[in-house]
Amino acid sequence: MYNEELDMAYDYIPATEASAGATLRAEELTAKLNVARVRVAMLLAGVRPDRLERAVRLAAPDVDENGEYTEESIAAEVAAVLKEFPELNRQAMAYIPRVGAMDANEQMLDQISEIFGNK
Repeated sequence: MYNEELDMAYDYIPATEASAGATLRAEELTAKLNVARVRVAMLLAGVRPDRLERAVRLAAPDVDENGEYTEESIAAEVAAVLKEFPELNRQAMAYIPRVGAMDANEQMLDQISEIFGNK
């Protein structure tokens, strides 16, 4: 009887470690999913791609009972970040001051923009 209990205990230990590892892996994947969802929301809201990682770090959405960010909290955080830091938005790139001489390609692009009324 003692050997049976000992064998059952040995059988139980690896299963517990495996389930703990699976739980940890699931938490890591959930965290990565949360960050990916915030990235997509930021891009869709118009965050400049070169400022994306900074914008994602500034956001702190609420977590639901499963450890995932809620859609409402993601939207609220994206709006809050863009309101507080408008320079992260793509529209902030509309005017970029130019310094120095322009090359022929830039002059041609400027002429095309003027023709279509973009300037």
